[in-house]
Amino acid sequence: MKDIKRLEDELRRRHYVTDFILYSRREQNRDDFVERMLEHDLDLVLWYAPIQIHAPTMLRLRDAGIRLVVL
Repeated sequence: MKDIKRLEDELRRRHYVTDFILYSRREQNRDDFVERMLEHDLDLVLWYAPIQIHAPTMLRLRDAGIRLVVL
């Protein structure tokens, strides 16, 4: 278990770790969601099956310099 923890720490230190950021439809303010995402210091967002309502959020992320991969 210590080896796994050490590996996780090293990968995180080198920015090779994936952060899962979950969106809830109950989030009232999309700006809060964007700010929450930006707090993770992201390089890239892999977004699976976004719907039209997410377009402004994706544009804000792009404006912040985050690369988007949309599936």
